[in-house]
Amino acid sequence: MLSQTKTFLKKMALRLARTDILFWTLPLLMILLVVGTLAQKYIGLYASLNLYFASYITFIGPIPFPCGFTLMGILFINMLMKFLMFSEWSWQKSGTILIHLGVLILIIGGGITAITQQEGFLIIKQGETSNIVEDYHQRLFQVTKNGVPILSIPHKTIAEGQIIAIPDTDASITINQFCLHCGVEMRNENEKEGWHSPGASMKLVDAHPLPEHEQNMTGVEFTVAGIDQKQDGKYLTFDKFPKPPQIDVNGTTYTFEIVREMRELPFHVYLISFKQIFHPGTNIASEYQSDVRVSDGDKTWETRIEMNEPLRYKGYTIYQSSFDLSGDVPYTVLNVVENKGQSFPYIATIIMVVGLILHMILRARRTRDEWVS
Repeated sequence: MLSQTKTFLKKMALRLARTDILFWTLPLLMILLVVGTLAQKYIGLYASLNLYFASYITFIGPIPFPCGFTLMGILFINMLMKFLMFSEWSWQKSGTILIHLGVLILIIGGGITAITQQEGFLIIKQGETSNIVEDYHQRLFQVTKNGVPILSIPHKTIAEGQIIAIPDTDASITINQFCLHCGVEMRNENEKEGWHSPGASMKLVDAHPLPEHEQNMTGVEFTVAGIDQKQDGKYLTFDKFPKPPQIDVNGTTYTFEIVREMRELPFHVYLISFKQIFHPGTNIASEYQSDVRVSDGDKTWETRIEMNEPLRYKGYTIYQSSFDLSGDVPYTVLNVVENKGQSFPYIATIIMVVGLILHMILRARRTRDEWVS
């Protein structure tokens, strides 16, 4: 039985290592690259990446089509099996083996980056410290009690018909509709019953993603039950809503809003000063600079973040993104990217360069020996 299992696994590995898998996978990757690139014009970079590259399957019209995760997974398995089953494990082929290994490590790093990378921004007022990053893309349906968050639901887990208990009350919320990309339309007269303002006059509808992700609006329509006859009913809220809906329970105010997901950096950033540098004789800025002090436990140091010179620390890359000079004191806006796979391209490149040099040396030596003989 054990020998039959080994024979089966070996046959499977040999089949997965065959070149025809690569032959069929590469054209599909090229088609996906073209379709995903063209889609960026209409739905934006973020939506295109999620739809075509950071997913397993999508539909091009009525046709199911494998996406980036599926195709790169097939390509990785094919190359791994070929590496294990067909490599000539000898010193003469060591350069080729290292190059092949470097490519595999590069694919692994790309997968880790695609799965774990997070983007957000850090807003700091000059003379103040912050380590709170607001996510560019992730949203939360949040309930606060007297301004303190008591319930936060990631937008990816929100489902229509979902019933959510409001903490510290006998009341509950039922999700009627959720849209990551919302449009607003006027509500018909025959649909207004049971709605609290402004839901009585407007409704949320699904909309196509806009090219600039910041232009998209996320919203939710929900029903509150279990408070009292006056406050029970239907509500809606969306991100950047200036007056999100509220209910009062025994003198305690509960607020319902869509907010950005927030997370903490493992260190703090203090803004010493923000500067604009202009082209000589003009009011056109040539670059922006944020002089900051980074504090991580007992370690503290000062550095400068410029447009093309980010701060890299603990797997985070912090770029100069924007600023606000409308008030008496400037604010800086820093783009924060967390990428757990950022070291893999460097490791893979070093291995491939070593492999290429070794391959050239061994080939030159082999050619010389053949010439001498």
